[in-house]
Amino acid sequence: MLSGDDFKPRAARVVVLSYGLWQRIFGADSSIVGKSLTLSGQVYTVVGITSRDFVPLHNEELWTPLTPANPTMHDRGSHWLDVIGRLKPDVSLATAGADLDTIAGRLRRQYPDTNSTRGVRVDSLEELRVSNVRPALLILLAAVGFVLLMACVNVANLLLARGSARRKEMAVRAALGAGRGRLVRQLLTESVTLAVVGATLGLGLACVGTPALLAIASEDMLHSAGPIHIGGRVLLFTAALSLVTGLLFGLVPALQSRRVDLHHVLEETGGRSGLAGAVSRFGSSLVVFEIASAMVLLTGGGLMIRSFASLLRVAPGFDPHNVLSMQLYMPNTTTAEVPARLASIREMLHRIQGLPGVISASSVVYLPFSRNNINGDFGIADGPAPKPEEQTAEMRIVSAGYLSTMRVPILRGRDLSDDDDASGAHVAVINRALADRYFPKGEAIGQSVSLWDGPYRWLRIVGIAADERQFGLAEPPRASVYFCMSAMKVTDLSQFLPMSPLSFVVRTATAQANSAKPIVAAIHSIDADMPVSEILEIENLISESLAQPRLESTLLGIFAALAVVLAAVGLYSVMAYIVTQSTHEIGIRMALGAQQKDVLSWILIRGTKLISVGVVAGICGALGLTRLMSGLLFGVTASDPVTFGAVAAVLIIMALAACYIPARRATRVDSIVALRYE
Repeated sequence: MLSGDDFKPRAARVVVLSYGLWQRIFGADSSIVGKSLTLSGQVYTVVGITSRDFVPLHNEELWTPLTPANPTMHDRGSHWLDVIGRLKPDVSLATAGADLDTIAGRLRRQYPDTNSTRGVRVDSLEELRVSNVRPALLILLAAVGFVLLMACVNVANLLLARGSARRKEMAVRAALGAGRGRLVRQLLTESVTLAVVGATLGLGLACVGTPALLAIASEDMLHSAGPIHIGGRVLLFTAALSLVTGLLFGLVPALQSRRVDLHHVLEETGGRSGLAGAVSRFGSSLVVFEIASAMVLLTGGGLMIRSFASLLRVAPGFDPHNVLSMQLYMPNTTTAEVPARLASIREMLHRIQGLPGVISASSVVYLPFSRNNINGDFGIADGPAPKPEEQTAEMRIVSAGYLSTMRVPILRGRDLSDDDDASGAHVAVINRALADRYFPKGEAIGQSVSLWDGPYRWLRIVGIAADERQFGLAEPPRASVYFCMSAMKVTDLSQFLPMSPLSFVVRTATAQANSAKPIVAAIHSIDADMPVSEILEIENLISESLAQPRLESTLLGIFAALAVVLAAVGLYSVMAYIVTQSTHEIGIRMALGAQQKDVLSWILIRGTKLISVGVVAGICGALGLTRLMSGLLFGVTASDPVTFGAVAAVLIIMALAACYIPARRATRVDSIVALRYE
């Protein structure tokens, strides 16, 4: 691994490989350690391989020392390093943050030009890795808990009904000498067996469904979580949870069996006993809870689905169809090499544009939806100097024709041209967000802006473009300035080019399945050593940005559907039990002249009361709990009346259907048979 000597001036170049890269490229060859590799034209010696379980901060696959020879290490205007430190056991984050704030304050006083707006924030690496997905995971954990609780309630409900139906069996067993402890153990054994069988089936479904869910998960979530699989901990947790739920929810009917009055049960004839009535009332309470829980989950799922649908309707600000992108890296570019490097980039784009099927090609530093960009302060000619962080914009460093290649509409003025790029003209195009905010009177064309306090001189605005979304569909467009790389100072470019990946965007006439090879060949015809990576379609970038909300809405939708099914099953079981226990009463009603519709309405009214109470309770619960989801929603409020109304209607229809089947069965009861029912 890397040592302190590797970071000293004039130290030998060394590299550490990731486990995945070692497996994929070098076939897990252990002899690679000590051998030399050529990276971006420089020879490095492999000194180590990370462990299989190591998860990098981003998606890095190899690491080299940052040495003082790197020119960016001498530029105080560069603020791009992620600093990682391990605290001593007795030092808290708050203490470390206070110490670093003191250091940052000294730097602000010592270097006001570059550090006046800079501070330090200390975060736990563990918390930082999951910060983007934590809210979604907590919501999903709550949904899983609700579904598990509903399943347990259903099991308890069914066991209570079954225990009530088996009262005579338990009484006979007791009369034949079975002790109460023996009866309790029998019932608990049955409930635990059901729980274990259910857990086994659930694990089988999880093994099948996990790969399907991971296929639609975002790379950020997978990267933060690390390897996801059903391992020993999951199996142990499932086994323990199954045992606990089996014992807990099998305990109520087991305890009921201990209170059986042998003489009363053995002498009991038709009609519903007090115990059966108690079971019915308790079961009805459980059904109300299930309906309320289903209402909460279905509302959450509905809000997530509507939010995802709203995201799909958002225009990215450009046309992503038939656009291919690829990244180029230009390390170790000296000041003297910058003009030749810029000329070679223009020549590469010229060669690509001459390929069959290519409509246009351009370059950009940081692709749209890459969730990265360069931003900073800017000034307006003849305007007051901006206060720190008061006038900020995204710096979109592009080549000529980028906006036309991406088909970003030009609202006023013109796009950046080849002449601008070749001559290094100091011109820029701004987007509508910047024009509306800083030039509300519409006089932006012809004005000049100075970026980063002027190191790239003044840039004259020649056009206003529509807003292009850089950070995702859910993020509003930010004020942006588009300018050519050739407008930057050569000294700055020598530091900028090695650090910032340049992406080519190529619009083709058809799908890009076979377009990449000739494009890469055209690049290598100009520079055979140019590294080209991450060849992908722009549409895939947008799809990847939707992966996390897609997964969240899918999972919540699945849990909501399960909740509705469980609530319907629970309601059906309770209503079926009530009908069975009321058979004698139904017979009397029908003997006294009640019609089938009267019996049907009587059963449905009882079910409707349970449904109404459950839905009202669910609406109250949903209004409270869905507010926790507000940070995950887009284009819809946490109390959206359309979602609440639609969910309530769906749940009521499903619940009434669950009531109708036993109610319909009750209307077919023969009054003579019912009067004889025991």
